[in-house]
Order: sequence, then structure tokens, then C-alpha cells
Amino acid sequence: AWIIALSSALDCFAGNLSYSMILADSIKDLLATFSIATTRTKSLIGVTTLILLPLCMVKNLATLAPFSLLGIMGMAYTSFAIGIRYFGGAYAAGGRFLPDIAASLQPSFGTTGASGVLSANSLILVCMLS
Repeated sequence: AWIIALSSALDCFAGNLSYSMILADSIKDLLATFSIATTRTKSLIGVTTLILLPLCMVKNLATLAPFSLLGIMGMAYTSFAIGIRYFGGAYAAGGRFLPDIAASLQPSFGTTGASGVLSANSLILVCMLS
């Protein structure tokens, strides 16, 4: 039984660590826009101790419900904005924003199309995810 408990604890630890690293990079970049220089380590410690730790210690998770709704609304807004840019053709060839993206950063999807789903590479990916 201790193997299951240990694997569950390690899974939670790894998930929390990965989310903390993503948040730390985001906070570091956000602070840089306000000319506040910080390191990734300092932002990781700050995010973990000031944001994640208090959220983990909340006794009643119902207090987080309004923020969950706020997150859903943010995702809907982002999807709406992406849809406007996609259907407006702003990033398509000859679009308004395409020249602003460096050639090395522009996505390249190739010509495989839907038949690429049945390739060996995609099956390897499915096996890794299962």
C-alpha cells in the first residue's frame, strides 16, 4: 500500500512543481514588463510561498469558486480573441500581423494533413500518453 501512497504523493509533487515553474516564468516575464528585474528562482519561491502555499492550506475549497469562474471567463475571452484573429485572417499569408513575426518563429505545419494521424510517429505519441 505504501507504493500507491508514494506514487500518488510524487505525482502531486511533480504536478505542483511543473505548474510552479510555469507560473514563475510567467511572473518573471510580467515583472520584466514593469522594469522589475528578478531571477527565475526568486519568482518561483515568491509564487510558491505567496500564492500556492496559501491556496493549498484553504480548508474550504468553496471559497475558490469565484476565481474558478473568473478562469473560465478568461479562457472564453481568449478563445473569442483567437477566433477573431483566425477568421479575420490576421496571421494568414498576407495578413496584417504575419510580417511582425520573425520567420524562424512562424509555425510550419507541413503538407501531411489528416493522413499524418495514422503515421507511426503519432502512434508512438499515443502510446506515450496512455
